[in-house]
Amino acid sequence: MDSITISGKLTGQDLSYKASNAYADILTITCQQEVTLEAVRSTGATLELKDVADATLVELEFEGGFKRWVRAGDLQAQAPLTPTSFDVGKQRNTVGLVLKYLRLLQVDPVGDATQTLTALMTKLETRKIAQPGIYRCANPGKLDLQRITQAADIDTTKPVLLFLPGTFANTDGSFGELWESRQGYNAPAWLQRLFAPYCQQVFTLEHHTLAVSPVQNALQVLRLLPPHTRLHLISHSRGGLVGELLCQGVLKRKTRDSADQFLDSDDIFTPDERQMFASYAHRSDQEGLQEIEILLKDKQIRVERFARVACPGRGTVLAAGSLEDNLSVMFNVLSAIPAPRFQQLAEWVRMVLMATAPERTKPDALPGIEAMMPGSPLIRLLNRPDVQLDSDLTVIAGDMKASNLLGSFNAWVMQRFFGEENDFVMNTAGMYGGARRLQGMRFYLDQSDDSSHFGYFRKGEVRERLISALTHPDTDLRLRPLQMEVPVARPAARSSRAQEKVKSSTVYFLPGFMGSALQVGGNPVWMDLSTLGWGDFSRLGMESAGVQAAGVLETPYRPLLDMLDDNHKLVEFDYDWRRSYAETGRRLGDALEQELDAAKAAGNKLVIRLLAHSSGGLVALAMMSEAPAVWRRLREEADCRVVMLGTPLQGTYAAVQILLGKHRLVRLLNLLDGSMDEGENQRLAQQFARYPGVLELLPAAYLQETRWQALLGDAFAEWPGRGLLAGALQVREQWRALELDAQRLIYLYGRSALTPDDVQVQDDGEWRFHASGEGDGVSLWGSLPESVPTWFMPVEHGRMASHSEYFQTLQYLLDDGVSRQLERKPPAIGKAGDQWLPEIRSELFPDEAELLAAALGYHTRMTQEEVRPQVEVRVVHGNLEQVAHPVVVGHYEGDSILSAEALLDKRLDGRMSELHRMGLYPGSTGTSHVFLNPGRKPGGAVIVGLGEVGKLTPGEMTASFTRAMMDYSLKIREALETTANTSTPLPIEGDSVPVHVATLLIGTVGGGSVTLADSITAILRAIAQANQALDKSERGLRLRLQVVEFIELYEDRAVEAARLVQDFVLLPEFRSDFAVKSLMQCLPGKRRRVMYNDPPGWWRRLQVEASDSGLKYIALTDKARAEMVLQPTQRKLVDQFIEKAISSSSDDPDIGKILFELLLPAAMKEQAPNAENLVMVLDSASSAYPWELLYNRLDHESQPLAVRFGLLRQLQVGQYRQRVVNPVDRSALVIGDPPVGGEFVRLPAAKHEAETVANLLEAGGFTKVRREIGTDPQSILKALNIEDYRVLHLAGHGVYRYKPDKDSDLEVSGMVLGDGIFLTPVEIGQMRKVPELAFINCCHLAQMDFMEADVQASLTQDRSKLAASLAQELIRMGVRAIIAAGWAIDDNAAKVFAEQCYNALLQGYPFGMAVLMARRETWQQFPNGNTWGAYQCYGDPDYKLLSRQPSNSGEDATADTWRFVAEVEVVAELQNLINAADTAQAGDVAWLQERLQQLHRAIPAEWLDHAEILYALGRAYGKLDMFALALAAYAAALDSPQADYPVILLEDKVSLQTAWALAWSQGKADPPDARVAASPADLMASSLKTLQLLDGLGNSLQRFEEVGKFWKRQALMVTGQERANALEEMEKAYKRAHEFALQETHRVAGYPLINWLTCKVVRYLRGDVKQLDRAELKHWLEQARQCSEAVNGTGAFCSGITRAEYSLLYYIVGSRLSESTQVQKVVAGYAQAISYGIAPRQLRFINEHLSFLRATLGEFQEEKRQLQPVVMALLAIEEKLFV
Repeated sequence: MDSITISGKLTGQDLSYKASNAYADILTITCQQEVTLEAVRSTGATLELKDVADATLVELEFEGGFKRWVRAGDLQAQAPLTPTSFDVGKQRNTVGLVLKYLRLLQVDPVGDATQTLTALMTKLETRKIAQPGIYRCANPGKLDLQRITQAADIDTTKPVLLFLPGTFANTDGSFGELWESRQGYNAPAWLQRLFAPYCQQVFTLEHHTLAVSPVQNALQVLRLLPPHTRLHLISHSRGGLVGELLCQGVLKRKTRDSADQFLDSDDIFTPDERQMFASYAHRSDQEGLQEIEILLKDKQIRVERFARVACPGRGTVLAAGSLEDNLSVMFNVLSAIPAPRFQQLAEWVRMVLMATAPERTKPDALPGIEAMMPGSPLIRLLNRPDVQLDSDLTVIAGDMKASNLLGSFNAWVMQRFFGEENDFVMNTAGMYGGARRLQGMRFYLDQSDDSSHFGYFRKGEVRERLISALTHPDTDLRLRPLQMEVPVARPAARSSRAQEKVKSSTVYFLPGFMGSALQVGGNPVWMDLSTLGWGDFSRLGMESAGVQAAGVLETPYRPLLDMLDDNHKLVEFDYDWRRSYAETGRRLGDALEQELDAAKAAGNKLVIRLLAHSSGGLVALAMMSEAPAVWRRLREEADCRVVMLGTPLQGTYAAVQILLGKHRLVRLLNLLDGSMDEGENQRLAQQFARYPGVLELLPAAYLQETRWQALLGDAFAEWPGRGLLAGALQVREQWRALELDAQRLIYLYGRSALTPDDVQVQDDGEWRFHASGEGDGVSLWGSLPESVPTWFMPVEHGRMASHSEYFQTLQYLLDDGVSRQLERKPPAIGKAGDQWLPEIRSELFPDEAELLAAALGYHTRMTQEEVRPQVEVRVVHGNLEQVAHPVVVGHYEGDSILSAEALLDKRLDGRMSELHRMGLYPGSTGTSHVFLNPGRKPGGAVIVGLGEVGKLTPGEMTASFTRAMMDYSLKIREALETTANTSTPLPIEGDSVPVHVATLLIGTVGGGSVTLADSITAILRAIAQANQALDKSERGLRLRLQVVEFIELYEDRAVEAARLVQDFVLLPEFRSDFAVKSLMQCLPGKRRRVMYNDPPGWWRRLQVEASDSGLKYIALTDKARAEMVLQPTQRKLVDQFIEKAISSSSDDPDIGKILFELLLPAAMKEQAPNAENLVMVLDSASSAYPWELLYNRLDHESQPLAVRFGLLRQLQVGQYRQRVVNPVDRSALVIGDPPVGGEFVRLPAAKHEAETVANLLEAGGFTKVRREIGTDPQSILKALNIEDYRVLHLAGHGVYRYKPDKDSDLEVSGMVLGDGIFLTPVEIGQMRKVPELAFINCCHLAQMDFMEADVQASLTQDRSKLAASLAQELIRMGVRAIIAAGWAIDDNAAKVFAEQCYNALLQGYPFGMAVLMARRETWQQFPNGNTWGAYQCYGDPDYKLLSRQPSNSGEDATADTWRFVAEVEVVAELQNLINAADTAQAGDVAWLQERLQQLHRAIPAEWLDHAEILYALGRAYGKLDMFALALAAYAAALDSPQADYPVILLEDKVSLQTAWALAWSQGKADPPDARVAASPADLMASSLKTLQLLDGLGNSLQRFEEVGKFWKRQALMVTGQERANALEEMEKAYKRAHEFALQETHRVAGYPLINWLTCKVVRYLRGDVKQLDRAELKHWLEQARQCSEAVNGTGAFCSGITRAEYSLLYYIVGSRLSESTQVQKVVAGYAQAISYGIAPRQLRFINEHLSFLRATLGEFQEEKRQLQPVVMALLAIEEKLFV
C-alpha cells in the first residue's frame, strides 16, 4: 500500500455511487473518498490519501463530464496530482483536459463474493441479451426481433442477409439507428431498398461479446443455418471477426511445395493453425474451429457479399492496453452520443468495468476482448498470408481525426492509439485486415467532423455504401479498390545531357539494408509473408546454408528501377545484407572492373553511375576501400558519379534498436510468426546480432565493448555480437580513412520528425531512446566535408528511392549532378529540448506494407486515408479563346461588358449580353453565373461579381470567388450526371472527379483595387475553401477543383504571375494544398509589349498619430486623396490593457480582442476580415502600442492580424542622418551574452541564439561574420568601431532607465555589456557606415529568477520603450530594416523566430514576407505564447538582404539558383551573358564560363529541345570559345521538334567550326569527340558544305563574310598550291561581300573591303598574281581610309580595329612597314582599339589576322627577300600586342 498526493480538498467519504439501479442486484459500488481538485498556490496545501492499495479502482472526472478509471498504483508516481496533470492537448484555442474530481471506489459482487469474473460477465451480458441466437428482423418499420429456432425457418432459395452486431452491443446498440427516422432520413424507405432482394430473409445474431469468443459466436450461426445458405453479411465492430470465420468455407492456399501459386485446399484450418489455440484458455476455440470446418464443408455455406464496418481485422491496440483504458474510452464515446440506447449502453460498459474492480484484470481474461488483440491466435488465423478466400469484401472504415465528439478528451484518446488514426475504439488501419479475397476487395473511409465508432449508420454516405456493397459494389465510384499501396512511377523528363546518355550509360542500383530479397535453397524467405508467418526467418541464421540474394525488393524499388531502365543500362546489384559490407564491396569491385575492361577493349569511355539507397552507400564505400585500384580506374578512365540517398555514414541508432529487440521490425516479425513473447523478441535480436552487416551499421560509440556491457550487463558475456565488434570496428575505420571524392560523390539528406540519436538505461533497467529532429528516421544529419555536394529531399529514409515525386530529381542528379527541385541543405530545426522516441507498446498484426516500412525505415500511411492530392497551379501565356475550359472573369457592378468579357461573349454567341440586358448579370460581391460551352473553345465562362469599382479588397474577392467556384462545380456535376449513363468513362481520381479552373488575373485591371499578388492569393484561398466545402458533399458525384490555370495575354504579366505563384505555393498557408508541377505554358495568340507599368506595391500604408484626445488614422492610398479618421480613446484605459499584454510571454487572445475594439475605428473593423498587408507609419507615441497582438474576434480563422497578413512598422522621425552609406561586403556583427557579471546573470539562450544566427549567416553566403559571443565589453566596442557591417545582431540583457549607481541620478538605456558598460543609442549612433539590417533581442526570459528584484524590474519593465529607443536611433541613422523585441519573450520561441526570419532573408525573400513567415511559424509552434507578436519590425517590406540572383563568389554557392518560370527568361539571361562575354576582360572568362554552365543546368529539362533556347545557348558558349558545348547546342537546335531556329544559326555554326578547326590544327584547342570530326579537315569540309547550302537560300552580308572567313582560315591551315587556291577563293568572297554591301547600303563596309584588299595585296606579293591594278587599289584604299576616319572617335572596338587594319595595309602596300616608326603607329592603332574594351575572343581575331599575313607572306620570304622585313615587322607587332 502507498499514498496518493493531491492538490485539492476532501469533499466526501463512503458516499453512495451514482449508478443505474438495473445492475444493483449484481454489483454494489461505494465511493470511499472523493477529492475536489484545486490549483497549486504558493500558500496552498496538498492532501495525502494514505494506505491506498495499488489495485484500488480510481475514478477521475474531468471538466466536460469525461471520466477515466485507473488503478491507484498507476497514480502514485504522479505526485502531486493537480487539475492539469492529465492535460495532453496544449493546443491553441482549445480547453485543456482539466481534472475536477478524484474518487476511490469499492466494488463488491452481490451474493457470492467468490464468483469468478467470467460469471460476473455472463450475468451482465445476460441482462442485455437474455437468449443469444439468430433472430428475424425483416420489418422495415420497426426493429422487431423474432427468434429462429430451426433451420427450416430459413429459405435457402434466396440470399440471406445477416446482421452481426459489435462489441458490448446487441442489434439495437449496433444497428438500431437504421430503424429510426430523423430529419433527412426516412428509415422505412431506406430499409425497404436494403431488404428488397431478400424477401423477408433478413436476420441478426444476438450474441454475447465478452465472456464468449467470436469462434463460439460463429458456431452459433453455423449450427442453425441450413445447408447451401447464401449469406450476405453486414457486420459492425467485433462482429466482423464472426463474419470472417463464416467466409472460410472456400479458399486457396499456398504451401512450401506450391512456390508462389495458390491452389485449392481441402483444409480450412490446418493442424498447425489449430495448434495456435492449444493453450488451456483457448482449448474450447480449438475444438470450435474443428467443428466450424466440418459444418462449412458439410453444409457448403457460402458468403457472397460482406459489408464489414469498423472491424478490428488486424486487431486494435486499445484491446491490448489496460482494460480500464479500453472501457474508459468506450464509456466516454457512448456517453457523448445523446441517444437513449447509447446512454444505456454506456452505463452497461461502466458496470463491466466495475466488475473488473476486485482484481487488476488483463484484457485477455475476457475471451471476447482477447480475440481483438493484435497478437491473439484468432487475428493471426484470419490474416494468414498463405490463404486467399473465394469471397467478396467491402470494408467501411472510419477516422475520428476531424471529430469534435470528445472535445479536449480527444488528445488523450489519441495517446491510447499511439497517435495512429482511429474511430475512438478501433485502429483505422486495422479495419483493412483479413485474408485476401478472390472476388474483389473495396473500401470506403468515413472522415468527417462527427465520425465515431458508434456513428457510422447515421451517415447517408455509409448507408448508400452498404446497399452498393450488397448489390452492385463494382459500379459505386465511392468504393475504392483495396489493395497494397504500390507507388506508380511518373515519366521523368530528360535532363540536359540525358539524350546523349540513353543506354550509353550504366547505372548500378544498390539497395539498402534488407532491400534485397533472400532465399534459402531456392525458396523465398525475405520478403515473403507466408514463409515469415511459418517462422522461416530463423532459417536466415549465419550458420544456415544455401542463403542467397534473389533480386531487389519489388514493391519499394520497382517504379524507380523501371524509370532508370528507360534511360540507362541498369544493373540491380542485390546482395546478402546479413554479411559484411566489405565482402559485398569486393564483389561490386569485381563487377565494375569487368565493366572497365569491356569499355577499354571496345575503345569507349565508360559512363557509370552508382545510385545507392541507405546502406547501399556503404557497399560503395566498401568497394572504394576493398578495391582501391578499381576505384582509381573509375576516376581516371570513366565518367563516374556516386549518388547516396540517406546513407548512414556515421552509423545509425536503428541498429542499436534492432540488437536490443526494441525496433518495430523485431516486434512485427514476432507478431507475424505467432510467438508473441519477450523471449522471442530477444531470440530475434540475437539472430540479428550474428549478422556482421548489422554490427557494421552501429554508431562509432557502439562499436566498443564498454557500451554494450553497460547496456546488457551480465548478458553481454553470452551476447552473440560480442565477437563481431572488433571486425565491424576495423571495417568502419577503413571507411573513415577514405577521402571522399567531392567531384564524384553526391549525398542526399532525408527528413523525418524523429530520428534516434542515443539510448539510455532507465532506473527500472529498461532502455529508452532519445531522438532528434535532425535526421531522416534512420540516418542523422551528420557532418560531411564542405566540399561534398549535398541536397535535401524532404521524405523519410525508406521512401527516398520510392517517392515518385522525386524520380525526375534523381535523374538530374545522376546525369548532371545538380537538382532543380531540391534545397542544398536540410532546414534548421526550430524546436529545442529533449525528445524521446515514443514507446509503442502494441502493434497491429502486420501486413506487407508495414513490415517493409519497419525494415526500410519509414512510417506507413497506416490507413487507407483519404489524402487529398494537391491542387496543381499553372500560369498560361496566351489568348483565352484557346482555352478548352470555362474561363473565370470578374465584373464590376454597373460596368458594361468590355475587353476579355466581350471576347468571351462573342464566342458564346451573345449569351452574356443577353443576361446583362435582362438585369441578371453578376456585379455585386457574392454573385456569379456559369455559362458552359462544351466541346468548343473557350469551354465557357464563369462571371464573378466584384462589387463597386475601387472598393474591392482581397477578402471580398476570396469570398466572391469561392461562391463562384461552388456554382461552377455544381454546374459541372449536373452536366456529368446527365451524361453518366453514356459509354464515356468519368476521369475519377480516388473517389473524386477532378475539375479544371481557368481564370484571368481578376481585379488587377480596370478597378485599380487589387494587385497581382493580392489577386493570386485571393484566388488560391478561394480554391482551398471551395474544396473544403465540396469535400462535405454527400450527394451524387464528389468533385474537387484539381487544376487552376491563370490565363494572361501579355508576356510581362504572365512571367510576373508565374514567379509569384512559385513563391506563394511555398508559403505555409498554401504549401500543403497547392503545387506547381509545370512551368509557364503558352497558347496561340500570346502577346508581348515593350512598355508596361510596374505593379503597385503589395503593402498598404496607414499613418497613425497619438495625442491625448485619441488616435488619428490617415490611410495613404494610391488615389488622389488621403483618407483620415479620428478615433477617440481613453489613454489610461488602453494603457492598462497594453501593460497587461506585454508583461508576460503568454498569449491572452482576449486582450488582443479588447485592444482591437478600443483602438480601431468602426470602418477599419469592418474591413479587418478583408485586411491586406499593412505598413503602419507611427509616431513615437503610437509606436508604444502592441499593434501586432490585435485579434479580430469575428475572424473565423482565429488568427491575430499580424499572423494572417503582413504587418510592418515605419517610424516618423524629425532628425535623421542626411547621407547614408551602407557597407558593400556581406559582413555581419553578432553580439551575444556578454560576460555581464555583478547584478546580472548569464543568458545561455542568448548565447545559443547568437551562435545559431552566426552559423546561418555563414551558411547563407556572408563572407565575414564577426562573433562577439561571450566576449568582454572592450572587444565588443572595438569590433563595433573598426569595421563595417551589413547586419548587426544583438542578443543579451537590455535595460531601460537603469541606475548603475544607486547614489547617482544617472539613468542608462541599452544593452548590458558588463562591468558597468552599456551599448546605448549613443554608441550605435557613432557608426560611420550604417547596417542594412539590425536585429535587437534584449528580452530573454531565462535565468531571471536568479537576480535581485530591482534588477529584474529594470530588465522587464518598459521593454517596449527600450526597443523603441534603440530602434529609433538606428532608424535615424538610416538602417533599412530593424527587428526589436518589445517585451519578455520565450527563449525557444525566439530561436524559432530568428531562424525562420534569417533563413527567409538569406533565401532572397523580401523583409515583409520574411517577417510574416517567421511570425506564422512561431505562432504555430508555440501556440500559447506571444513571442510571435513581441517583435516590432520596422522597415521597407520590399527590402532584400540578399538578391535571389546568384553572386560571383564561391564555386558552388551560385549553382542552380535561377528559378525560371518562362522560356523568355532563359533567353533573356543567355542574351545578357552573351553581351557580358562581348565586353569581358581576360580575368572574367573563367567565371563567365562557369556561370554559363550553371545557367545551363538550371534550365528546365522540358525546354532543352526548344530551338530558341538552344540557339541562345549555342551563341553564349560560342562567345566564350566553348566550342564543343556550343556546337552540341546548335546540333540539338537543328534536331529540335519545332525546327523554328533562325537561319543565322547555321552561319554561327560555321564560324565556330572553322575557328575550332584552326585552333585544333594549331594545337591551341582540344579535338572534339571522334563522332564529330576525325580531323580539322573534316570540320572544314562540313563547314563548306553548309556554306554551299546557304548560298542557295539567298544573299546576306554576314553570309558572304562568313565564306571569306572560311577561306581565310583554310589558307592558314594549308600550304603550297592549296593555300594559293584558298587565297583566290578568299579574295572572291570578300570582294563579293564588299560589292553586296555597297549595292545594298550605298556605303562602304570596312571589314569586307579591308580583307578583300589585304588578300589582293598578299596574292600579289606572294607572286600568285603577276599584276596589281594600282589605280583600283589606290581608289579603294582611299575609300577604306575615309571609312576608318568616319568611324574613328566613336569609341568602339570595331571602329578602332578598322582604322588599325587600314594602317597596316597602307604601310604594307607602301613597303614602309619595315620602318620602326610605322610599326609603332600600327601598334598604337591596335592598342587604341583594344583600349575601347575587348573580349579575349576579339583579341583572337586580331591575332588571327596578323598570323594570316605572317604565314601567307612568310611562306615566300626566302624566295622574295623584300618580304622578310615585312614578316619581321608583323612578328614585332604581334609580340608588342600579345606579350
